[in-house]
Amino acid sequence: MTIKYVYNNKNFNTQEEAEAEVLVIKNRLDNYPTDWVIMKQISQNEDGTWEVPAVSLDDVEINNLEENGMYQVHCPYNGENLSPLTAAEATAKVNEFRSVYANWLNVTKILKMTKVAATETTAESRDIVEITTEEDMSGYI
Repeated sequence: MTIKYVYNNKNFNTQEEAEAEVLVIKNRLDNYPTDWVIMKQISQNEDGTWEVPAVSLDDVEINNLEENGMYQVHCPYNGENLSPLTAAEATAKVNEFRSVYANWLNVTKILKMTKVAATETTAESRDIVEITTEEDMSGYI
């Protein structure tokens, strides 16, 4: 019999190792919005069109938007691409899209996968059980 734990699409030998990955993901969700959004600060031209630069904002810039800035926000996990947004609107969308990403990662569950090898009289069997993470990740979904 072998037991594996899966979290964040990674395999672990123990639940404790998987729980350590939960804390890594929690830190990423708290501090690294470029994991789930692509954001650019945009500017309006005299003719009313919007200029979108080639360079995206980094994590520090997204976490500290210019109050009077205008932004474009794209979430590759649901395909939404929104602009122009104020700093307040963009921040709200970043938080909304974090939930999309957290759901995609299934951040509240660790999968415990048990595999029993085949014998002369039995076939191989597999059992998958969802374990709620010790760290409360429900606030991200």
